[in-house]
Amino acid sequence: MTGPTVAADAADTKTDGNGADWIGRSDAGRRRIGQLARSQWVIENRVHYVRDTVFAEDASKIRTGHGPEYMATLRNLAVNTLRTAGHSNIAAGLREVSYAPFTRPLDLLGLP
Repeated sequence: MTGPTVAADAADTKTDGNGADWIGRSDAGRRRIGQLARSQWVIENRVHYVRDTVFAEDASKIRTGHGPEYMATLRNLAVNTLRTAGHSNIAAGLREVSYAPFTRPLDLLGLP
């Protein structure tokens, strides 16, 4: 299996030559595999769902070169900055920041 998986115990996981963690069927029971599958949904719900609904990421026309990666990084920066500032609703946080577009985003980042 390629790609990272979330694991609580280092003893349950192995690392392939590319640095990706994987877990074998013989290494864990059904309960552990279920935990790993559910932990992936936490990432999906917390990051990807927010990026898609608030920023309409799936509808983005940026598809060539490194553009999609750069935009995902900027979206993550926005989401994490708003969460750090105490906003649990990212859409409402973006609206609040948009009321003073030339000062409020810089204040959140701690820039003059």
